[in-house]
Amino acid sequence: MDGNKRKGVLGSVLMTLASVSALGLGGEAWGQSTVEAGAVVQGDLAAELNALKARIAELEQKQHAQTVAVMQDDAARRSEVGGGEKLLAGWGVGGVGGPVLMSADGNYTLQFWGLFQFRSVTNWSGMDNLGGLFDEESSVVSGYEIRRLRLGIKGHVISPELTYVVSAAFNRSGGSFDLDSAYVQYMFRPEWGIKFGQFKESVFREETVSSSRQLAAERSMLNEILGGGLTDWVQGVALVYEGDRVHGEFAMHDGADSDNTNFTDISSDYGFGGRVDVRLQGDWKGINDFTAIGNKEPLLVMGAGFDYTAVGDVKSLLHTVDVQYETATGLNLYAAYLGRHRDLGAGSDYDYGFMVQGGQIVHERWEPFARYAILYQDNTIGSENYFQEVTMGVNYYFLKHNAKVTVDVVILPDGSPRAVSGAGIQSGVDEQIVLRGQFQLSF
Repeated sequence: MDGNKRKGVLGSVLMTLASVSALGLGGEAWGQSTVEAGAVVQGDLAAELNALKARIAELEQKQHAQTVAVMQDDAARRSEVGGGEKLLAGWGVGGVGGPVLMSADGNYTLQFWGLFQFRSVTNWSGMDNLGGLFDEESSVVSGYEIRRLRLGIKGHVISPELTYVVSAAFNRSGGSFDLDSAYVQYMFRPEWGIKFGQFKESVFREETVSSSRQLAAERSMLNEILGGGLTDWVQGVALVYEGDRVHGEFAMHDGADSDNTNFTDISSDYGFGGRVDVRLQGDWKGINDFTAIGNKEPLLVMGAGFDYTAVGDVKSLLHTVDVQYETATGLNLYAAYLGRHRDLGAGSDYDYGFMVQGGQIVHERWEPFARYAILYQDNTIGSENYFQEVTMGVNYYFLKHNAKVTVDVVILPDGSPRAVSGAGIQSGVDEQIVLRGQFQLSF
């Protein structure tokens, strides 16, 4: 019932009551029987008024229910995807972690993810020895930075076999938003697939493990100078094999570190590379990080990889072998050998190094860890041709990798052949000490 009709009914009732009251004022002309009759009439009108109010409330309730139903139907209609399927939304819908949109049949998913790392860094350098930390000759650089702020989407379309990944990161120096990954992968057989686009080359395990799932605050100096820091993201096509015991990938690409280039770029002529991993124990999910937090069974995986890139007369062959071991009681160990042979046209050189790291979960959330790495270079800087790195620290997990704090110290007794700003390392052969503290939030 609309407002005008409601007002009309109430007005009529009030007018009737007013008329009865007016008649009552002339009671002297009427007898006692007339007064009693008027009381009966007023009682009947009051009952009618109460019934009318109840009817109005009932109609209002029905109208509200109809409005809600219309709104729900509209929302459902707007959330339909191809084929008329409803779109499911929420956190962890369909067993997919994080915020996700998914079709009711599970053939379409869109998962959002992000990574935030805030870090403090202090670097001491220029000491005659590691004991001269506060000597006048030493140099101290300290400050804060947003080490990483990365956003991305991933999921599958048409069927779970056709997946996609897109991610980009804000540059910590200038704030520009630069593309990292953008690729599609199609598993045309249960174990075989093809991947194309821009992706991280799979050669080095330390590089392919996400920066959010490392043991220390940053990857090793060895990796940045002789490993994944050289290959980084590439543009190309890869053949993928995902068997029960063996995983492998072979890629043809534009050359190591060829991300965000077009087909006319001539920084490299061509490249190709690949990797093979053999699972001896555990689940494949275990190789996605370097910690044993939450492990239900031991993990043992061995792997090897290579990359060949040609740039003019210079031909470079990067290679590695590594092993990863974890227990169900929180112990993690990882060791790797890295090498690079370069044909320089007028000669050749060979650089190599190895690293070992390990940690142990204690009291469920704490994880002390240590890492040692050494790099040997043919092309020396001054009198140095080897560079050591010792890293020690601790992780505290609030919610596994989704929220954690890392504090570590990096000791470089031989300095570094070049700056690795992302790790807080400066160039030079003088001793360095780097203190890092980091808070991480990811979803």
